[in-house]
Amino acid sequence: MAYIDEAGDDGVKRVRPLDPVGGTEWFTIGAFVVEAQVNSQPREWLSRILTDMRAKQRKDLHFAELSPERRQAVSDFMSGLPARYFVGISHKPSLRGYRNERAERIAKQNWFYNWMARLLLEQVTKYCRGHAMRKYGEPRTVRVEFSTRGGHRYSRTLDYLARIQLQSANNRLHLKAGDLAWDMVDLSQIVSFPHANRPGLQLADVVASAFYQALPETPIIGQQVRVGRPSYAQVLKPRIAEGPNGKHFGRGVFLWPVDGLHRISDEQRSIFEFYGAQRPRKAAGIPAP
Repeated sequence: MAYIDEAGDDGVKRVRPLDPVGGTEWFTIGAFVVEAQVNSQPREWLSRILTDMRAKQRKDLHFAELSPERRQAVSDFMSGLPARYFVGISHKPSLRGYRNERAERIAKQNWFYNWMARLLLEQVTKYCRGHAMRKYGEPRTVRVEFSTRGGHRYSRTLDYLARIQLQSANNRLHLKAGDLAWDMVDLSQIVSFPHANRPGLQLADVVASAFYQALPETPIIGQQVRVGRPSYAQVLKPRIAEGPNGKHFGRGVFLWPVDGLHRISDEQRSIFEFYGAQRPRKAAGIPAP
């Protein structure tokens, strides 16, 4: 089971700090992955979190609404669960001038979200395939549940994935460097639900939001910006998926665009380096707002 949620908005036309008024500088999309035989446990884990917070009136969990102390406590709890976490991160100012016309043909308004979901599912399905082959000796389908977002049509996400699957089967992928493990995918098992209806989605929100809150925003004169709190994301390291090389960066944690490390500050790069990214020889910095 892979539960997927995001933090930040997926708007890329106008973004801070390049534009005085625009979308969030960062976007994160996270997956909380648990084996099917223990899929009843996310409800128990969520109940434990809410009980520990003494949140009697709260029926669901939104990481962004918690105090810093409670965010840290939830992250600490999540670091010990028998699950695997994945997170894709995009520094949206680095995309200025970029277009993905192929993805836009299917869903022009939501092409960026669909692209990031695809990249995340590449890492999730590859990891799960390796796990399934070691444990069962054969591929096992990964059920995927997305947290519904206002204004997003998940039928378009499925259309996009179906087209990528067809391109892959015909060896016509435009992105040669990566692909999903399609023998782990059944498109009929990719669905969406409201955040409040699925405990697993609320735990996926913790994964995405812990990294989102770890990333400091670029200072803007006259505006208050978020100060990063990397400890939320750092404590999750025991549960972040590793690649075949034993490294987290590039499997459980990835950055897009891939050259984004050259375009962010030393403070912003620190969480990526914590997870194994190599410091670039020359950091260009992001364009001035």
